[in-house]
Amino acid sequence: MLVLIWIVYFFTDIYGHVALKYASSTPSLIEMLLSRWTLSAGAAWVISALTWSFLLSQQSFLTASTVSALTYVFMALTANLLFGEALTGMKWAGIAYVCIGIYLVTR
Repeated sequence: MLVLIWIVYFFTDIYGHVALKYASSTPSLIEMLLSRWTLSAGAAWVISALTWSFLLSQQSFLTASTVSALTYVFMALTANLLFGEALTGMKWAGIAYVCIGIYLVTR
């Protein structure tokens, strides 16, 4: 059950960022703020905040905060897959360091 909640948390958090990236391509600030992308990003972040609250009630703050750093890993992979952003050797090294750090802190 907790794994499913983490999946929802990561998905909604990352979706919010991706949707806002798509919204930023509109020609004006008003159009961006009223776009379906911005509105869906806001809805995703509300769900993300609710799942985060639940996760905090189930795990220690240190554990939950550390595991949430996986967002950086998933964000890098998403940027590569959706936007074609390059994952250089240095970025892969950073991703590895994040994963190793998460492992060490949660043990």
